[in-house]
Amino acid sequence: MKKHSVMNFRNKLISTSIIGGIAFLSACSYNQMVKMAQDQEVTVNPSPLELHGDSVKFEVSAALPLNMLKKNRLYTLKTYYNYGDPSESFEQIEFADTEFPNQQVEQPNITKNFSFYYEDGMQSGDLMLKGVVSNLEKTKFKETAEVDIAKGLITTSRLVKNTVKPTYAWHGYNTGEELIPINVSFFFDKGSSKLKGSEIKSENGQKLDVFIAAKNITRTVTITGSHSPEGKESINSELSENRAKVIKDFYFKKMKEYDYKNMADSIKFETKVVFQDWAPFKAKLAAYEGLSAEEKQQVLNAISAPGAFEQVEKGLESLPFYDKLVADLYPSLRTSITEILSVKEKKTAAEINVLAKAIVEGKATHDTLSVEELMYAATLTPILEEKAAIYEAATKYDIWEANNNLGAVYLDMTLKSVTVEDVKGNLEKAINQLKIAKNKEENAIVLNNIAAIQLSLGARDKAFDNYTKAFGLAESDSVKNITAAGLGICEIKYGNYDKAISHLEKGVKDVDAAVFNLGLAHLLKKDFENAETAFEGAIYLDKKDALAYYCSAIVGARTKKSELLESKLKTAISIDEELREKAINDLEFDLYKETPAFKNAIQ
Repeated sequence: MKKHSVMNFRNKLISTSIIGGIAFLSACSYNQMVKMAQDQEVTVNPSPLELHGDSVKFEVSAALPLNMLKKNRLYTLKTYYNYGDPSESFEQIEFADTEFPNQQVEQPNITKNFSFYYEDGMQSGDLMLKGVVSNLEKTKFKETAEVDIAKGLITTSRLVKNTVKPTYAWHGYNTGEELIPINVSFFFDKGSSKLKGSEIKSENGQKLDVFIAAKNITRTVTITGSHSPEGKESINSELSENRAKVIKDFYFKKMKEYDYKNMADSIKFETKVVFQDWAPFKAKLAAYEGLSAEEKQQVLNAISAPGAFEQVEKGLESLPFYDKLVADLYPSLRTSITEILSVKEKKTAAEINVLAKAIVEGKATHDTLSVEELMYAATLTPILEEKAAIYEAATKYDIWEANNNLGAVYLDMTLKSVTVEDVKGNLEKAINQLKIAKNKEENAIVLNNIAAIQLSLGARDKAFDNYTKAFGLAESDSVKNITAAGLGICEIKYGNYDKAISHLEKGVKDVDAAVFNLGLAHLLKKDFENAETAFEGAIYLDKKDALAYYCSAIVGARTKKSELLESKLKTAISIDEELREKAINDLEFDLYKETPAFKNAIQ
């Protein structure tokens, strides 16, 4: 805040004659008001002027001396921002004696808010003020001297990092151990737990024999014995258990036959028994086509009747189609079902990597790897050019993930590009791929990448719209956090610091640059404690983050912590020499330019 009183104006007053040679009337009153204007008090807040969002907003408060205003006279304050040959003029502040009837005892005081749109070249300038005493028609006047009442501009808000994080679609390949279920059923005669030779020679028996002979890596074998509902089947509690045991013994016999040795010890065997449980019967009934829906309902009503299991089964005997149940459903319940979970055989990461390169080089066909394996191969190399080549090969498959990931790689290349030509070329490639991906499927991952490009091109509003849409569509916390980091950047550019903080607090979970931007948002909001903490976090993540040190020095300046200012600014300059000149011209340090702390930091 900057205040101007008599010492600011006393030696700068000038007088002029009326334009066109018109003589002054009552010149005494003009001269008297101009002279009294020397004691006016003008306050500007903030001072120096600051840029937030796209605009510079400030408040001018002017208080005149008692009894300064005269009848039929206006006193006008003209303000304008002078930044070289051009200048930005603002609405005038006018005082009239009729508006301040108590000016003999109360100072006439007007406070007014101003703003102007920021453009490049405005960063160095002065807010100027000139007083004008005139008649009511403004045909006769006399001016005070022109004075500067505030410096401009502080552009700390422009330090926001546009660093964005591309989002990659999941490759779809399961890198962990996968288990393949194999189910084999053996059937038994009524009331028997003897494994028949016909069952051993059956398709199921042969299937199990081939599997065991192959010595597949097996994790678990679960054998479940069950019975049909009628007679001795339903009351012999050991029947189901014996059926399960018989198949377990058969499995062990085969392992011994195929010389499993110690391999059997790594397999977990579990036997289960289904006894007097209507669930298997209901499942068979639901799939059975030999009864109508009405007849099936009669069966369900019968087994829902109260009473013991065998009593309920007796109720089924009274149904006119009971013979169908006995002939078609009951035999399929006298079984022992074996479920085997074996380890799926997979290529190693090294094998996938070699085969992917062969595909890229045209030495192998695309079907050498599945699309999931090919997409996974791109994650195995840190070299962006190699990633791009693999994803390019994957675009032969009609999936949005391949185009998105290729676009994301080009975006990553853009962030690491050195020349303008490289940046432009990679951005164009990224945009083309992401448009294709979006046409195939519009989702949060694709929209985040499109928004990132728009942000880098300065299309803030388009970026904000796509980040907003992506945030709403995001299915994973990670994608939501990455898009939140982008939204935080946009909100800082809009000057909405509370909203920026809300988004960036999510973004910091997945985007390192969001930690710096969070600190900047707190700084711009004048929450210096949280700003300092966040900048320390950014420094912890990257010891070479010159801007984080620089902004910490700004916190030191604003909180009058000279030691913090000196140490952080000195480190910032040691990392990035260009920050020396920036600091010298930065109004953030204006009050410290002649202090030992500042001089030591920039030496």
